[in-house]
This record gives sequence, C-alpha cells and structure tokens, in this order.
Amino acid sequence: QSTLSAHMASIEKDLGFSVFDHRPGNAVSLTDAGWDFFQSAQRIVEMYDEAVAQGRRDTKASAPLRIIAGSFGKELMQALDAIQGFETVALEGEFKALFDFSQLAKDDGDIILGCDYSASPAMTKEAEDLGIAHEPLGFMNMKLVLMADHPLACRTSIRSEDLAGYRVLITDPSSSPSYIDAINAFMLDGVTLKPSIRPQLSSLAEMRRRGFGTDLFFLHAKAEVESISRANGIVEFHELDGKPMRLPLVASYRKKCRDWRYDALFESLCGIEIGPTQ
Repeated sequence: QSTLSAHMASIEKDLGFSVFDHRPGNAVSLTDAGWDFFQSAQRIVEMYDEAVAQGRRDTKASAPLRIIAGSFGKELMQALDAIQGFETVALEGEFKALFDFSQLAKDDGDIILGCDYSASPAMTKEAEDLGIAHEPLGFMNMKLVLMADHPLACRTSIRSEDLAGYRVLITDPSSSPSYIDAINAFMLDGVTLKPSIRPQLSSLAEMRRRGFGTDLFFLHAKAEVESISRANGIVEFHELDGKPMRLPLVASYRKKCRDWRYDALFESLCGIEIGPTQ
C-alpha cells in the first residue's frame, strides 16, 4: 500500500494538481480535476491507437507478409480470407510442398502455416539451428476413412491399438513423413503407424484399382474429403480413443523477423479450427 501511495503522490507532483481524493476514510477515487484528466488522457490514447492503426493500413501495400502454405496451409489461407475485418496486414500466399524449413532460411517467405512438426526430431533440430519459432494457432480436424470391407469397418468405435499393423495412406502431396510423426504423437496412444505416401486420390474406384483396401486414410483437405466422402462403400470415424481427431496448427517464422504484422496475423488466426467436422 505504501508503494502505491508513493506512486500516486509522484504522479500528482509531476502533474501539479490533485488527481486522487485523499480524504481519510474514503475509498480511493478521482477528484473533479482527476476525472477530467482521465477522460482527456483516454481520448489521447484512443487517438494514438487509431493513428498507429492508420499508419499500418497505409503501409499495408508496401510491406506484405509472404505466407507459405505447407500442409493444411491452403485451408488456413481460405479461413484467413473469411475473417471479417482483417485488413491490417497485406498477405502474399503461395503453396509449396513442405519437407523442411529451407524456404524461411533462404528468405523465400516470412511465415509457414501448417501442422505442428515438433514431434519430428529432424525438423525440431532444423528449426533450432535456423532460429525458427512456432506460434500455436488452433487445430485441424481429421477423420479416418476405411473401405467398407476393411477389417475395422464393422467397429462402432476405433482405438489407437486397433490400428497397429496397418499402413496410413497419405494422399496429400504436400505432406511428408513428418506428417505421420505428428499423427503418431498427437492423435495416437502409443501406436506407431507406417506411412504410405501416394499421389492424391480422387475416387473410391481409384482406391480399389490401386489395391489400397487395407490401408487407413487420415483426411483433412476439404476437396479431398468431399470427393471421397461422396463415394459409396466407405466408413468414416471422427473420433479415436473416444476423442475428436485433430492435429495442432502452428505458424513457423524466423524469431528475429517478428514484428507487429506477425502479431496481427497470429491474433486473427488464434483458436482457428478447420477441416472436416462430424
């Protein structure tokens, strides 16, 4: 209390008038002069905030953030486009297959939007060596798709241990083995799956023709989900071990480059949830 009183007295000494009512027995309150000062100061703060926002809007066109859309990045960019009122930062986006952080290291982009690859030892070490940080954003909803004649298709629910011994078919060309590392770490309970990376599949008939009947499909891309979900002869699961299937999303960036533009983007994407829902 004595520290607070000393601070209040210091403010009044600098201003040259009483801001607080110091009468004994009274709760701390503002004097008439203190109230007028507070309202004026509040208007000044609001004017300052607006001036800063206007300045940022004015520099929007000349200082865009270059976004690299890694795994899930296309859906994240679409979600960002749909955010009402996000106009502070100009964005330039492109899609690249992401297998490492070399795009950031070579200054080909400012931010990579994608899956949290912290479960991959190789990518974790690379990020540390290059001074790259990861900002948590939200989650990507997933679903598990099986052929109707798959041995697990008759189950009413799926547990991690049920998946042991099966291959996971990766149909997104932007994904890498690190994608399976993320699934193993964030969605499965002690079960390690073997990835089978193949080109994107567009139909159930193509799946059967290629002989993927006993593979598992973890789907996230909207177009991919829609095309396969329209087919007959498949079974979908939206939960694993009784919990929704989802992977954490992050924005990866060079620590030394972070400024207010990054903060504005991260704030807008904080808590975002994309991908298929039940």
